[in-house]
Amino acid sequence: MKVLVISNHKLLGHSLVAMLEHPDVPQDETLEVGLCDSVSAVARLRESIAEVVLVEAITSFRDGLATLRTIKNAFPVIDAVMLGVADDETSIYESIIAGADGYLTHDVPSSTLVATLLGLKRGELGLSRTAALRVIRRLRHALETRVLHPPSEVSEKLTPRERQVFELVCQGMRSREIAQQLGIAEATIYKHVQNILEKLHVKSRTQAIIAIERDNEA
Repeated sequence: MKVLVISNHKLLGHSLVAMLEHPDVPQDETLEVGLCDSVSAVARLRESIAEVVLVEAITSFRDGLATLRTIKNAFPVIDAVMLGVADDETSIYESIIAGADGYLTHDVPSSTLVATLLGLKRGELGLSRTAALRVIRRLRHALETRVLHPPSEVSEKLTPRERQVFELVCQGMRSREIAQQLGIAEATIYKHVQNILEKLHVKSRTQAIIAIERDNEA
């Protein structure tokens, strides 16, 4: 999997690359990690499209948001993870609204960082259970968002099983955990999730949570 780390702090950027190349990476996965600053990010991605970008927002959260928006506008299909300092509702919420498919804090172990990036490739939620619940709480009280309005009563388009799966997704559970809890095959969970994303006209589980909550507010 190709990963591009975007950081305007050279030392920190190289440290993140080293974390991603840590021996804890599963042997059946190969990470090809690149590094660039925010100015050259778009040009770098045009040369070689990465599957996931890791946006370093530790040194400047606002700069990280601006970089994320620029990348998502140019390459909307690329998965993006924001790496910030705070794990408060506002930071997580603003990152997701800006286009992040996942959010982590700077103190996560390398194994969690790698697992999150690989999980996005499989369509997993790029948020911890705690972060997902915080985002949902924030969305329930938000009056306005920059998220595109989903179809009206979109949640009604989900089957009972899809709604059941989605409720567990909102709790931050991964496909394997959902499969174990519901007693069905993991491949079936993947199929349900893909159906949910198609019905909500989104490409990630994180965006699906926003779409449903925004629909509930309407």
